[in-house]
Amino acid sequence: MLLFMDRDLCKSIKVHTATSSSSIWGPPVTYDRHRDSLWWSVHDYSQPTILHGGVINWLADHGEQILTYDVRTRMSGRVKLPPTNCNEKQLHLATSSDGSILKLITIDGFMLSMWLHIPTVLASCGGASGWALEGVIDVEEKLRSLYPDLPVVAGSDVLVELNGFGKRNGDVVELQVHDRDCVFLDMKTKEMHRQKYGSYSQLFEIDLPSHLQTMKVFS
Repeated sequence: MLLFMDRDLCKSIKVHTATSSSSIWGPPVTYDRHRDSLWWSVHDYSQPTILHGGVINWLADHGEQILTYDVRTRMSGRVKLPPTNCNEKQLHLATSSDGSILKLITIDGFMLSMWLHIPTVLASCGGASGWALEGVIDVEEKLRSLYPDLPVVAGSDVLVELNGFGKRNGDVVELQVHDRDCVFLDMKTKEMHRQKYGSYSQLFEIDLPSHLQTMKVFS
């Protein structure tokens, strides 16, 4: 499925979709601005995260909530974030490994937290809709081993920001250390690698074993 969105600042959005079974774009669907609409607050920093089934999620309103759009139902909505003290540069949306559950990664000081959103359909089976804390990683020790002169966090000072990611499930994150290099952190192995200062990098991951299994041998 392909999706194209045209956002008219502070007024409305237009949505076009096309599927693999058709090469023709569907008719545009327009959502006009109303008092509850926050489409104006979706900024360039917010890259959409898409769940299986076609639910698209954006961080909005300076990282205070998530706006959603369901391609199947053509309905928009919003999701409240878990309680954090983070700004938009300390937040990242991702998905679970199977793409079915929304994941939020935050960094507050040196504490990297992973949250999973519990969908309403699961909450109706006995749970409560909201966020569940999946895990917390303290990156201070590893960062100080790379930067011994790293200052102590004081007040509202932000020393580490989320700068980039590999796969959409956020297995590898790029951390921007204030006035220093970028480092790559593997969320599973907890390994951290320093990126040379001044060099340009772009995270890109592929599942090589899966690709090799699907490759054909030509004689």
